Amino acid sequence: MDAYHRQYLFALTPFGCRECGVAGPHGWRYVDHVGVHQWVRPTNRQILNRMQVRRSTLGAYRWR
Repeated sequence: MDAYHRQYLFALTPFGCRECGVAGPHGWRYVDHVGVHQWVRPTNRQILNRMQVRRSTLGAYRWR
């Protein structure tokens, strides 16, 4: 897996922060549309969407 795809897949961690997508607790972080925030559990819809995108991306890459 090349660096581009690896970076893209890790950015789509299903259980990343609701606001910024960073995986796991990350203290205080700044994002333009939210401002400073702590890690917030993603909604069930976000988790499902991230898992589906990750699966389709990984599947597309796997069959090249």
